[in-house]
Amino acid sequence: MTSGKQIANRPSVSASARAKSSLAFIASALLLCGCNSTGSGSTDDARKRSATKDPAARAKSEAENAVGKSNDDDNELEKLKAYSRKCFLKTEKKEDFYRPPIDDTEREAVKICTKAAAILDARREAEDKRDGRDTQSKDPVDAEVEKVKKEYGNIEGSRAIQDALLISQKATAMAPKHPLAWNLLAACHYTMGDREAGDAAVEKACSLDPYYVVAWKNRGVIAAERRNWTKAAESFGHCARLIPENPKISMMMGRVNIEMQRGDEAIKWFQKTLEIAPKNADAWYQLGYAYHCMKQFTTAEEMYNKALSFEPTHEDALRYLLIAQRGQKKFAEAEKTIVRMTQVIPQRAIGWIELGNLRRARGDFYGMKQAYREVFKHDRKNSEGIIAEGEYYANQKKFGEAKNYFEQARKLNPSWSRPWHLLGQLAMDVNDYKGAEKYYSVSAKLRPNAPFEWNSLGCAVASQGRIPEAEKFFQKAVEKDPSYAQGWSNLSLIARDMGRKQEAIELGLKAVKMDPNRTNSLCNLSDLYFAEGRLPEAERLAQKALRVDPNCVEAWIALGAIAAGRKDVSTSVKCFEKAAEIEPNNKNAWTNLAEIYKLTGDKKLEAQALKMAIKCKSTDHPSDLYSMAYKLESLGHKDAARAAMKDGLNMDPSEADVLMNVPYAMEQSESKSSSK
Repeated sequence: MTSGKQIANRPSVSASARAKSSLAFIASALLLCGCNSTGSGSTDDARKRSATKDPAARAKSEAENAVGKSNDDDNELEKLKAYSRKCFLKTEKKEDFYRPPIDDTEREAVKICTKAAAILDARREAEDKRDGRDTQSKDPVDAEVEKVKKEYGNIEGSRAIQDALLISQKATAMAPKHPLAWNLLAACHYTMGDREAGDAAVEKACSLDPYYVVAWKNRGVIAAERRNWTKAAESFGHCARLIPENPKISMMMGRVNIEMQRGDEAIKWFQKTLEIAPKNADAWYQLGYAYHCMKQFTTAEEMYNKALSFEPTHEDALRYLLIAQRGQKKFAEAEKTIVRMTQVIPQRAIGWIELGNLRRARGDFYGMKQAYREVFKHDRKNSEGIIAEGEYYANQKKFGEAKNYFEQARKLNPSWSRPWHLLGQLAMDVNDYKGAEKYYSVSAKLRPNAPFEWNSLGCAVASQGRIPEAEKFFQKAVEKDPSYAQGWSNLSLIARDMGRKQEAIELGLKAVKMDPNRTNSLCNLSDLYFAEGRLPEAERLAQKALRVDPNCVEAWIALGAIAAGRKDVSTSVKCFEKAAEIEPNNKNAWTNLAEIYKLTGDKKLEAQALKMAIKCKSTDHPSDLYSMAYKLESLGHKDAARAAMKDGLNMDPSEADVLMNVPYAMEQSESKSSSK
């Protein structure tokens, strides 16, 4: 008996996960470039002045401290400060204080940092434009900086980042005790994907100046990106003590507390933000989201509407307002919100996609297509509507039509990874593993830091039997994100298949630890325990998976296998029948049912279950079909056995055994004779 565990390709996304903005704040909060003007005074007195509770006095003292230390190179310093405020800070003026260079060497180091920061910013803006995201505002800054940004916005990103890295390395060599240069070096390393070097550099910046807010912010952002919420809270908490009246810091603290599942604490931080900035739409949205996570949908809805009263085009507030209304089954209000999206942000895809989905649910397929195509009408470079239409056909198992749409999206925007990834999924659905590998390889190159891309590539390779190579891709996935549970789960399956049983269980436990409510990981570990004969532990995990998702097919199959192991035939049949009811095309449910019926001696039901398994068309290898064909033949169902063998031969003629396929060969011979 088997629960039929397979390498997991697609990430499971729950409704709550879709409603979460766990790391969404990082893109806007990341202040990596070291030329930010946030810092501290160079003397204890200046630091005491910067900590005063009087905002006006503090702003004055900080301004005096920022410009009063240097007479020889004020222009360069002011250029740097203006550029920093424009590109990275964008916060209230009372945070604008800066630790000036203390000697000529540091002054020169700061001067060259301006160029490195401009390079990184140019590449960021270029990538935003390429990916269709809004770029930063076009406030006027120094002409020389604009020249640098123009130059590096039009060249290959790798060269631009390399240039910035060389400049920042030069700056740290010139001024090894200046935190600004080390912070910039950290930005370069992180941009190039060298996390270890980036960590060391940002820690150096923080240690050199515990009052240098930018470095501490970056330390917190990077910790949050890696889901190290304790370190993130420590870093942002330090920033909050330095600049207690800054709304962005208190908002970050709120977000981190949400991730730590400390909803009440998160609410306090967001309320503090609103005391400082009562008309901050994003703060109202985040407060609503905190209530949302606590399943207080009515209050969340109120907060989202409050955010929209200050900023009617706030996309996240509209999106989660829609989710909150659906959570309360307020479908009429949800429909109004969808229409509202199309009216206030017609240039954004979200409203049209939701409208298309609504029409699709109602069976209005013409209206669905019209809504999806409005996306392209408003933005000729946006292929999200094309993707949505392709996904509709994919769900209908119309793979040819789906592929046409995904190919359109790919050609429209070749640098967007999603069409490539969906083409890979489509290839996996039709057992074209080589094709899937080709598509996933491209999507992984386009998004090298996305763990699920490497996981998918590993699945395609594993399906071709190249287990050691697949293991390397799964390892790369967890290297990109050590908290990526699906990667650890797949590594456990690889260890199982390679005979490393104890390691498989350890990796399975790690996957469950990373995400205790992920049903795939729970069922995988349950299957490993079942194989070791540890039935109570296997049963406990499968039952937990069902508490998370009562329709989890893998859990029902696992419980059926466990019941069979205990000779509890009636319970086993009920579990497998439930799995087949939830997912009629699940081959494992039917093959396990066939085995149970064989134990009971019911040949009729055994044959019916085998025929249903063959109809699933989800076999990974012709040998599966041949095995079921021989069982049917032994039960006297020769026609069905012959058809199964024919399907196996058509799937891969190179795998066919002549003796196995004699019935099919005879059929072909008889057909030719009769035609003559």
